[in-house]
Amino acid sequence: DENPFFQGNVVDVFDLASNDLRLEALRASDGDGSMFKLLAWSPDGETLLAKMVRPSLPLGREHPTTFFPDRAYFRFYDADLAAIGTLDLPEIEAAQATHALFVSPDELLFAAPNGATFHLYLYHLGSGEFGQLPAEDGTFAEAPYGYQILATHSSRQLIYNQSSFLRPAEIYRLGLDGGDAHAITDFHAAAAAANRIRVTEVSLKLRSNVTRSGYLLLPESAAPETQPGPVVLYQQGGPGGAMTNRWGATADEPFNLLPNFGIGVLFMPFAGREGLGPESYNRLVDRRGFGTVDINEAAQAVRSLIGLGYTAPGQVGIAGGSYGGYFAAQSLVHYPNLYAAANAQYSPVDLVPWWESEGRLLISYVEGSTPDDGLPEYRRDSPLQRADRIRTPLLLFHGEDDFLDIQLVRDFHNLVAADGTPVTMLAFQQEGHTLSSPANRSTAAQCQIDWFRKYLTLAPDAVAEACGAVVNA
Repeated sequence: DENPFFQGNVVDVFDLASNDLRLEALRASDGDGSMFKLLAWSPDGETLLAKMVRPSLPLGREHPTTFFPDRAYFRFYDADLAAIGTLDLPEIEAAQATHALFVSPDELLFAAPNGATFHLYLYHLGSGEFGQLPAEDGTFAEAPYGYQILATHSSRQLIYNQSSFLRPAEIYRLGLDGGDAHAITDFHAAAAAANRIRVTEVSLKLRSNVTRSGYLLLPESAAPETQPGPVVLYQQGGPGGAMTNRWGATADEPFNLLPNFGIGVLFMPFAGREGLGPESYNRLVDRRGFGTVDINEAAQAVRSLIGLGYTAPGQVGIAGGSYGGYFAAQSLVHYPNLYAAANAQYSPVDLVPWWESEGRLLISYVEGSTPDDGLPEYRRDSPLQRADRIRTPLLLFHGEDDFLDIQLVRDFHNLVAADGTPVTMLAFQQEGHTLSSPANRSTAAQCQIDWFRKYLTLAPDAVAEACGAVVNA
C-alpha cells in the first residue's frame, strides 16, 4: 500500500476515434501483485497484450521489490479490456529481456534469452500452439523498445539483425511457415573471414548442486586436450541483464578479440543474470550475498576448467567493464591467488559513493539496506576498501567524463600499487562510461591483449611498443 512504484503502475487508454481518455483503465493494485511492463495491440485492434512482471522477494527480505522483478508472464485483454487469457511459460519468463510483438491478429512472436543464447518463439492465440522457430543461436540487436525484429505485412517473413560469436551482425530473413533463416546482407564478410576461433559449449558443476552453462572461445589452433592455454573469464555490465552469445571485438567485449590473438575466453553467466530462471536471478542478492555469490561461482567455474585441462594455474585472467569491472576487482579481493592477470574497466570500486551519486535504487536493492543501516557490509563489498588484499597484476581503464568518479579509481590504483602489485591505469580524455572513439578503442584493445600476453603466457617482454608508449605518456 505504501509502494509508489506499485500503486502508480496503471494503464491509460486513449481512444483516438472518439477523443476519449480513460485514465487508470487498468491498475496493478487491482490484480495479483504483478505489474504492467509493456503493452501491444493486435493489428486488428481486438486484442491487447500486456507483459506482466512479478516483484521479486530475495531471501532475507521483508518486502518484495517491484523495481527489480524476477519473472514475466503475459496477459490478454479484449478491446473492452476484459481479461481473456494468460501465457505463462519458463521459456519467456525473463522479466527485462523477453520481448513480444504481434505478427498477425492471432499470432505473437517472442524473443527471449534461454541460458546464454536467444531464441524466437511463435504463439497462436486460437490454438494455444507454442513453438521455437529455427533461427540460429545468437543475440538480436537492441531497439528502443525491444529488438531489431520486424514482421512483414503480408508475406509472413521476419527480418532481424543478429550476431553470434561466429558471425558479426547481419540482417536475416526467416519465413514463419517453414524453412531456415538466411542472411540478406554481408556487411561484415571481411570480419567473419578473419575470425579464427572455435566455440565450445561448456557446463560446469559447482557447489550446492548448481550447474552453470556458457561458452569457451578458443583460438582455432588451440589444442586444450593436449596443451592447456591461457583463458580470460569475462563478465559484462549489470548487475542483471541477459548475457548471451554475440559478436564482440573490443576490449569491453573481447570474446572475438582475445581468441584471435591467442587467448581464450570463458563466457558464462552466473547468479543474477536473466535467462537462468528466477531462483538463479535472485540468488545474487539472497541473504546479502551480493559481492560474493557470483564471485564464488566464477572461482568454482575457473577451478573446474583447470581440472578439465582447458587451462592451468597461472594462465587464468579476468576482465569486464562497469559491473563486469567491479566483478573483476572484487574477484581479486576474494581470490588473490587464483587469477594471474586482470583488466577492470570503468569500474565502481566503492559502493557508498556509487549509492550517493547515481545508484540509490540499484545499490539499496543489491545490498538490502542503505549505507546508514549497513555500512560494514558496504565496505566488505567495495574493492577500494580492501585493495591491500590484491596481488594480481591489474590493468585499469576509465573515462575522465564517466559518471563513476575517476578519482576513486585513481585511489584504487595507488592502494594496489602501494603493496608492490603491478598495476597500470589508462585515463581516457573525453570518454564517459565506455569508450566511443575508434582510436581509444584500438588503444584499449592493444593494451588488453598485451597485458594478458605478458602475464598469462609467462612472457615478461611481451608488452608491445604501442601500449607501452601510451602507458609511458
